[in-house]
Amino acid sequence: MDLFLDTLPVRARRRATMGTLLTSIFIYAVLAWFGAKSAYQPWLFDDVTMSPPHLKTWPAGAAITLGSSSSASIPSCSASSWCAWSRSG
Repeated sequence: MDLFLDTLPVRARRRATMGTLLTSIFIYAVLAWFGAKSAYQPWLFDDVTMSPPHLKTWPAGAAITLGSSSSASIPSCSASSWCAWSRSG
């Protein structure tokens, strides 16, 4: 991706970078949404594993949600710094 972006003019490079950052934020948000949905239903029904020890299954879905949410913060921080940089430059 960087090889392609390096060939673009500065203005197009900024727009392409912002587009990819916003797309990644959207994808992480969708993953977090469906992770939350997959954690909520087992929590609602108090679902446990079938074999002993009978562990609750919702913490795995909550971990997916937490991981996706924290991963979405990386591109959003990059996007906000890109916005600040493009305004100043």
